[in-house]
Amino acid sequence: MRLIDYFDRGADLFPERPCLHDGLRGWTYAEVRGQTHRVANGLLAAGLGRGAKAAVYSPNHAAAYACLLGIVRAGVTWAPVNARNALEENLYILNNTDVAFLFYHSSFESALPRIREACPKIKNFVCLDLPSFEAWLAAQEASAPDLPDDPDGVAFLASSGGTTGRPKGVQITNRNIETMNSIFWACMPLDQPPVHLMVAPMTHAAGVCSFPMLPFGGTNIFMGTADPGGILAAIEKHRVTHIYMPPTLIYMLLAHPDAN
Repeated sequence: MRLIDYFDRGADLFPERPCLHDGLRGWTYAEVRGQTHRVANGLLAAGLGRGAKAAVYSPNHAAAYACLLGIVRAGVTWAPVNARNALEENLYILNNTDVAFLFYHSSFESALPRIREACPKIKNFVCLDLPSFEAWLAAQEASAPDLPDDPDGVAFLASSGGTTGRPKGVQITNRNIETMNSIFWACMPLDQPPVHLMVAPMTHAAGVCSFPMLPFGGTNIFMGTADPGGILAAIEKHRVTHIYMPPTLIYMLLAHPDAN
């Protein structure tokens, strides 16, 4: 199965269930599916296809996740870029992974001149959180072509930690994702639609943990910052069932006066 197939199963079974939520409003699986088709067609219209690379430069954000899904629907390889990295490190990653299309959050608008200068391979820029994004989506066809299964196709290029040199693009195939999802279900079976609070960057483990929840109608709640009080409030408000956090943040939550 391709990464997008897990999402489509969730959309088939739970079309009216919230898929993405930014803390204020949510988007159903049916609504997000429509967005992913238009994102995919926008990439295809720009000349991208299998083997091409696209990235999303954004904090955790509902539209950023929809763009991720649209990238893989088009058969294009997603190149994750951690918004919390230093700009120069991300410039290296964008160049090293041959990114040709960049969705970006408006908080990085001031960095665009530097990105355009340092990353000449990127020919297309689309801001994902301004009204212009809705206009860009509306200009695309509503139904993207259904591509054949490709077990060894590269779904995304995960950048290594760079502890022994510059970060390298690690090829994660559709078969890799299928294996990771299967292990997740074996270790943590899902018997009800989960509610996943996305606190850690969606470009790393928090994003990977969201993939096996999609076919079960999982709702992803996005938080842009790791504020302990905000996390506890979100857990209670949204009845969160799943969350991925590093130990340091867990200890901060345990020490918080609202933890009880």
